[in-house]
Amino acid sequence: MINIEDRDFGNINKNDAISKLKILDKYFDNKWLNGNSQHRFVNLIKRKDYYSTVELLNFAHALNLLNCDADFNTENWLKEQCKLIKGKDINNSNAAFFEILILGFLHSDHYIVKPTPMGHKGYDGIITFKNNDAINISIKNYKNTKYNDIFTNKCKNLDNRIYSLFFNKIKLSYDISIFIDEYPNDFENGCNEIINAITENASKFIGKANDILIIIEKVKCKVVLKLSNPEKLSKKISHRLFVACKHHKNEIKNLLDKIQDAVDNISKYSQSSNKLKNYVIIHTNDILKVSDVKSIIEKNVNLKDVHSIILLQPLITHEFNNQNIHMNYFYDEIAANKVNEKNILLI
Repeated sequence: MINIEDRDFGNINKNDAISKLKILDKYFDNKWLNGNSQHRFVNLIKRKDYYSTVELLNFAHALNLLNCDADFNTENWLKEQCKLIKGKDINNSNAAFFEILILGFLHSDHYIVKPTPMGHKGYDGIITFKNNDAINISIKNYKNTKYNDIFTNKCKNLDNRIYSLFFNKIKLSYDISIFIDEYPNDFENGCNEIINAITENASKFIGKANDILIIIEKVKCKVVLKLSNPEKLSKKISHRLFVACKHHKNEIKNLLDKIQDAVDNISKYSQSSNKLKNYVIIHTNDILKVSDVKSIIEKNVNLKDVHSIILLQPLITHEFNNQNIHMNYFYDEIAANKVNEKNILLI
């Protein structure tokens, strides 16, 4: 059993939660779960905060649902998926985790949900209804791209440099917003230009009531700067950096290529009929608006033999002054006659 000492269960019934988490012992080695590995799943277990508890319970709940009525093939599939989750290949690990999560969430008393055998081509799961109608499901997990990772890392570095400049050395509170018109080809040089522009202007505006707008032509960006002296304002020192930037030009193209590949693949291996439909479920990354992705799919993706595309982008929220956590989804549906008699669903 995973170590639950000091774990925050919030308002979740602790005994029920522990009961659900026991399923992890069946598919994962206890020593590995509680070990010192830097694997993302082990790191999730090491965390004790409420959000990590909810994520673990979501996964354990899906695992329990698939396990409860598992035949020989499904149990073998679960074992193989959990091996992939433990593996070093991040993409395979993420994909296996997501497939278990989705097939578990789709589980219902009104129909049967089964994964396809390992290595099956075209689709990952099958939903069979009592009247023998069926849906073949392709599940794709498209996380953040290298362009977003570069942007995130460079922004963290920029934040550290600004923090060192204003917060550590001269104890100034600051509130800085940076709006970059285009994804920079040279982030390092761009950050240097931003730091230089802020440094040159900072001393003139310390303690001023109004925000200061700095336009940096070389980087094609605008900086909104507010600096305050905490001694004069009798406030605690605080700091905030906000950076907004357009997506890299290849961000949308890469997503479209992956979506089209998924559609092509399931269409190749599963021919729809009155009794059988093809669905593609896609977890989009969290930097693209779902409504934008929907519009892009409408204009650029040939849905071929796919009845519906489901775009999944969960948003975690919690009630004010309450520890209840909600998983929210965007939902929209395009009329069947608008996209080659197919549907695109957003949940």
